[in-house]
Amino acid sequence: MAFKNILKNLAAKTGAIGAVMLDREGEMVEHYATRKELELDAIGAHKVIILNMVKDVASRHAGSGPVKSVGITTKTTKLAITPLKDGYYLLLAMDRTRPLGKAVLECKRAVTRLEKEMG
Repeated sequence: MAFKNILKNLAAKTGAIGAVMLDREGEMVEHYATRKELELDAIGAHKVIILNMVKDVASRHAGSGPVKSVGITTKTTKLAITPLKDGYYLLLAMDRTRPLGKAVLECKRAVTRLEKEMG
């Protein structure tokens, strides 16, 4: 399954407005959006910085383990950011009314498929 199909499936399962796969520098590898005006590459690049900061803080606490996901809620949007192997990331953007827990669960499932596709 190609990256775009995985992202499209993830967005459909969660009711998200978009999903993006980013490399370690925050550059977009692939994306899927239900709205043309959605700038997932810009959103993703900034949120990767936040995820890296959270990972840094978590690494300072013995026994905390690796960061599995980060949820961000704004006035209108919820974001789920999940690390992939080799420093890549998955970002899911959805309306604020969507359940973040379901998004995190579906992101975890998508990570398995994306990493398999990555080789």
